[in-house]
Amino acid sequence: MGREVTTHDSNPIPPDEVPLRQRIVFALSSLALLAAFAAWIADEVRPEWARHYLAARALLSEGAGAPGSEGVPTIVPQVYVPELEAVDRCIACHAGIGHAGAAGARAPLGDHPGPMLQLHEQAEIGCTACHDGQGRATTTQAAHGEVAHWEAPLLRGTLVQASCARCHNPATVPRAPALRRGTEIMARRACFGCHVMPGEGVRGAVGPDLSFVASRTSSPWLFAWLKSPAKVLAVPRMADFLLSDQEAADIVAYLETFAPGHPLEDSGFDPSSASDDALDALYDKGASIYRVSRCISCHAVNGTGGTVGVDHGRIGNKLGLSALVAWIEHPERFHPGTRMPLFRLAREERIAVAFYLSEEMKDPDFETLLDSAGKELERLRPAADPERGRKRMHALGCFGCHKLQGQQQTQPVGADLSLFGEKPVERLPFAPDWQGHRTREAWTRAKLKDPRSGSDALLMPRFDLPEEDLEALLVAVLSLTRRAPPGKRADDPVDPAQPRYPAGRTGELMRELRCLTCHAFDGEGAAFAPDLGAEGSRVKLPWLRDFLREPYEIRPTLVMRMPRFYLQDSEIDTLAGYLHLARVRDGLPRVDGAPERGEALYSEHRCAGCHILGTHGGAVGPNLSEVGSRLEPSWMAWQLLHPGLARATEPQLARTDAEAADIAAFLSTLLARKPSDGGGERAEGRGGSASEGGGSPLEGEAAAGGSR
Repeated sequence: MGREVTTHDSNPIPPDEVPLRQRIVFALSSLALLAAFAAWIADEVRPEWARHYLAARALLSEGAGAPGSEGVPTIVPQVYVPELEAVDRCIACHAGIGHAGAAGARAPLGDHPGPMLQLHEQAEIGCTACHDGQGRATTTQAAHGEVAHWEAPLLRGTLVQASCARCHNPATVPRAPALRRGTEIMARRACFGCHVMPGEGVRGAVGPDLSFVASRTSSPWLFAWLKSPAKVLAVPRMADFLLSDQEAADIVAYLETFAPGHPLEDSGFDPSSASDDALDALYDKGASIYRVSRCISCHAVNGTGGTVGVDHGRIGNKLGLSALVAWIEHPERFHPGTRMPLFRLAREERIAVAFYLSEEMKDPDFETLLDSAGKELERLRPAADPERGRKRMHALGCFGCHKLQGQQQTQPVGADLSLFGEKPVERLPFAPDWQGHRTREAWTRAKLKDPRSGSDALLMPRFDLPEEDLEALLVAVLSLTRRAPPGKRADDPVDPAQPRYPAGRTGELMRELRCLTCHAFDGEGAAFAPDLGAEGSRVKLPWLRDFLREPYEIRPTLVMRMPRFYLQDSEIDTLAGYLHLARVRDGLPRVDGAPERGEALYSEHRCAGCHILGTHGGAVGPNLSEVGSRLEPSWMAWQLLHPGLARATEPQLARTDAEAADIAAFLSTLLARKPSDGGGERAEGRGGSASEGGGSPLEGEAAAGGSR
């Protein structure tokens, strides 16, 4: 029996019965769809980049160099740099870059701060080489790289300086102060001790040899230093590893196990057995040597002075008399790779300097901190475990900066930073409770401010840097990317950690005196003092011998001054002979000028605005009062014509060879005054006396010893 199927015809709702709300929604949706379709059509006909392009063309059409011709280009404007594998369409929107319209009007998106477009040819490097972003994109958000899965978003503000390191030496790049400062901080703080990174120094030779540390200083000082370096020194090089009291006690106990095998020789002088008059004389002698040797050029005293070495303000709280004498006698023994020169001081002179430091360079308030640290250390000693201290030092990477007998850091404990500036954001360990933008810049800034945020297992120390230095360090870290190919590099970095000294006895002397800590040979070395690459062509041999014997101030504005090393005559002859014969420049001009015309040109060019002559002039450049006894005429003439090649920071004022020869002839008449046969008086001459302008200050300094 079949089954009956019933069907029903649908009964559509009559139009007049559709609710008004639904009809309004339908109408609005239709209009929105139509508008979107129209916008899509308009964008296809005249895309975003074309609107910017035409706006710039309209404004610049009356000015010189207006971009483009009538109408929208059939091809998107772009810059193609095959060496950099870059296709940059940035100029499609920024069509007015580098151009000015009528009455100096600037096109929209046409401003570029500074003179960078005058210093860099846009067609040769494009835009993304400096600014990052997505060069092929033609919409704002995509072109700026602010989209998902694009690892190089647009660099803004100070961060743009990070890209300078791709083509320039980051330590010396012009117009990138934040990058230079950050690179300097990374080198000074020895980030390479824990991380693999470009230009790294010698791992294990940053700090002193810890084999001697427990025999050179007291255990309370060690404990206080490990707990908080910033409480011991105002500007410590070592970071704060956030050690607990017990961890610091464990490390002190471990370091103390090395003291018996590394004893410190007694100085042989006992202050308690000397009279007050003898101690006063010894103090004054040490103060005089300290000043004459210009120790403050490298060492600050309570924040005032150089930054090459440690601050001496509390050195007497750290090292006793015997330890100071031993350090001055042979610093390399305690700190391999130190930049401290080996001064040629007699034993009595070393004792005098050490006694002065032990008496003068002490902070009474710091003694209170040491007493407190000593009491806390004694309380923890029963539970201190040397083996636990050894393991903790390895975990923290201490041997990346320090040597210690039988211990070494086989692998860096930190992450590889070689290409950190290109590291994908997805591989950065953001904390579970992270708030804010998930970018490489944001993560790195937070890491530098609080290195252990997000996990108690993290070991990176805290640096406690001011905000300005943190931003500079951020720029330097983000600059760690692949360098441009050789053809696009402006210069190559020089590794100051590995200076090349000459061979033979000269090299031994220069290495002992650490000459390349301040000087360079043709750019290889440091830039604190003049380059010695052509010193033999620059200065006269008698002056060079006298200067090595008793250095004096030539450039008043330099922070660092040449120390007096107390060299023997044979050592002076060796150094001066090498510089005079081996470090020369060929092709210097022969000087046959007129001093009278040169003196007039000296006045015409207003040289006195930067140089001292006698008692008058500015102190920007070297003192010229006795320059004729110091510099060779041919060098002066060549430097006047080629200041850049001579590595001199002065303008090229001499316009012709004749002008340079005349000025050099005039300067050659400015000779050092010598005592007359009548006894004591200085001979007449053009140059100023030593006391007036740059003569040797040794007599005055020797008489200015402090009082105990």
